Amino acid sequence: MEDTKKCPYCGGEIKAVARKCKHCGEWLDKEPVNVEATEPVETAPEVKKPVEVKESKPKNFKPLLLVACLVIALLLAAPSIYEYINDKITNAQYDQTEAQIRQNLGKDAEEYKKEKAEKDQQEAEEATKRAEEQKEKRENREKIISEVSKKYALIGSTDDHVFYLKGRKGKYEPKLYSQSVYSSSESSYSIDQFYDGSMQIQDFAMNKDNVVLIVNETDRNSTGFLVATLVLSLNATTSNWTDLTDGGCVKAEFTADKKKVKMTYGEIANPDAEYTLDYKYNYTTKEIEI
Repeated sequence: MEDTKKCPYCGGEIKAVARKCKHCGEWLDKEPVNVEATEPVETAPEVKKPVEVKESKPKNFKPLLLVACLVIALLLAAPSIYEYINDKITNAQYDQTEAQIRQNLGKDAEEYKKEKAEKDQQEAEEATKRAEEQKEKRENREKIISEVSKKYALIGSTDDHVFYLKGRKGKYEPKLYSQSVYSSSESSYSIDQFYDGSMQIQDFAMNKDNVVLIVNETDRNSTGFLVATLVLSLNATTSNWTDLTDGGCVKAEFTADKKKVKMTYGEIANPDAEYTLDYKYNYTTKEIEI
C-alpha cells in the first residue's frame, strides 16, 4: 500500500510523492521565486526611417467619360431603335397574317366560298324581313292615320305612334292620345300635373319626336291671366312632359310653319296701386323652336 499524506490546502488525502493536489489543484512544491536584480541594458536610440512621400497621380476620367457618352448616345437613339424594331415586328406579323390568309384561301377555297354564299343569303333574308316589317308598319300607320283623321284631330306621327286629340276645336279633351303602329293599342297622356283647375287645349303642333300643346287655364281670376297660358311639350320617345313657358305666360301662338312658338309674358308695372283695376302691365315676347 502506497504512502499517503494530507493536502495542506484542502485536507484531502493524496499520495506522499504527489506534487499537485488532485482535489483542489494546488501545487505542493511551491517555492518563492527569487527575482534577481538585473541591471538595465543600454540600447541604441531608434533611428526612424524617413517617410517616403508618393506623388499622387491624376485620375484618368476617360473611361467614365466614354461610358457616359455611350449611354447618352443609346438614350438618344432609343426611339429610332424601338421604331425600327417595332416596324420589323409589325411587318413580320403582317407578312405572316397575309401568308396565312393566302394559305387558307388556297387550302379551303371551296369552304370559304360556301360560307360566304351562306352569309350573303342570310343577310339578304334579314334585309327582306326588315323591309317587310317596315312595309307592314308603314301600312299600319297609314291605316291608323286614316281612321283617326275621320274621328279625331290628328296631330302627327312617329315611326312607332300616331298622336291625336279627342273632341272638336275649342273643346278638346285635356289629354293627348296615341296609337301604336304595332298593336293599334291606345294610350293617353294627362296634363293634370301642371294645373289643378280647368284647362282647355287651344292649339297643337308636332316637330320630329315632340308634340307641343298650347293650353289655357280657363278659371284664372284677376291678375291670374299673366300665367294662364301654358306651352306643354311631350317627348314621344321618353313620354316626358316639359312646360316651355316655365310657369305660364299671358298668351302663346305658333308661327305659320308651326316650327316655332311665340310666347308673351307680362308683369305689373305699378304693383303699389290701390285697386287691381288701376294696374298697368309691361309685356315681353319670347320665341323658341319646338
